[in-house]
Amino acid sequence: MRHAARAGSRRPPTRHRRKPVVTDNKLRRAIAFIAQRLMVREAAARGKVVPEQVAQGRI
Repeated sequence: MRHAARAGSRRPPTRHRRKPVVTDNKLRRAIAFIAQRLMVREAAARGKVVPEQVAQGRI
C-alpha cells in the first residue's frame, strides 16, 4: 500500500507527486493566520490596545 493511499486521504495513490497538494484546510489556516497578523499590525499602527506579544515584537 502506497503512502498516499491511506484511509484518511482522499487522493488516489499516485506513482510520484509533482507538487505537494495544499488542502483547503491548510490554506484556510494560513489565510486566517496572515489575516490575524495583518489586523494586529493595523491595530498597533492606529495606537489601539494590543496584546503583549505584539508589544514584544512578535508581529
